[in-house]
Amino acid sequence: MSNELVIYYSLNNHVRKIVADMPEPKVEITTVKKISKNKVWQMISLGFLVKSNKKLAINELDDIGLEQYDVIHFVTPIWAGKVALPLQAFLEKYPIKNKQVKLTMSCGGGVGESKEAFLKLLDDSNELVAFKVIAGQ
Repeated sequence: MSNELVIYYSLNNHVRKIVADMPEPKVEITTVKKISKNKVWQMISLGFLVKSNKKLAINELDDIGLEQYDVIHFVTPIWAGKVALPLQAFLEKYPIKNKQVKLTMSCGGGVGESKEAFLKLLDDSNELVAFKVIAGQ
């Protein structure tokens, strides 16, 4: 049996609700700058950042020991049809190699290029073994 680590980012608690029933261990990605709770402002500012390929810094994570897990399960919202910026920052800062990867994405709008964009962020040594979109979030 393989061991699995859940890594997630949740802006408005939708993803937290999704991961609540998933088994431990779980690691939450958090951003350095706090993001406004105003949904209109989020859509404007975060949509702009995503579409203009800007970065969003994340907080350092304690040693999460990625090497000890066979499966890494990412759970993230979709922003402007792409991978949420905190997950992009995580994958740049903590490269994942030689893993089985699961991806669960939450979206209130369209899926856009999110799956393809995610795959481009992964090293070719990884294998995507599961993909799921939870719409209406």
